Amino acid sequence: MSTPQYDPGGQLLVLLPEDELARLLPHLERVTLPLGKSLCESGGVMQQAYLPLNSFIS
Repeated sequence: MSTPQYDPGGQLLVLLPEDELARLLPHLERVTLPLGKSLCESGGVMQQAYLPLNSFIS
């Protein structure tokens, strides 16, 4: 597997087969989230998936 042009930072994306990663890359966006940011309220519907690069989400 070759190294993707987009560096996902973590291991989840780099474990995908190359063709699947290539399909996802145009839809990925790197964002910075402030400390304490709520990503979804209880009972709410998630609109995005977040894959932390150098932190954790709880």
